[in-house]
Amino acid sequence: MKQMPDDILTLPPTPADARIAYGSDAQQFVDLRLPKTGSKVPAPLVINIHGGYWRARYNLDHASHLCTALTASGLATANV
Repeated sequence: MKQMPDDILTLPPTPADARIAYGSDAQQFVDLRLPKTGSKVPAPLVINIHGGYWRARYNLDHASHLCTALTASGLATANV
């Protein structure tokens, strides 16, 4: 199996539609992305939980690409 490079860790993050605080600490926020469907029907929501254990090396930036792809397919995403 061909090994893939760590490109996802070096790509610039894709911007969220909104960053919403859910607490008073600077680390208590969610990056929200909403599909541009034009429909008034609410989109299903996928919650991506980073977890924080790897925070020293990783943050939400690498997961922004996954959330952007899911949002492009019609799902709302909350990247925690």
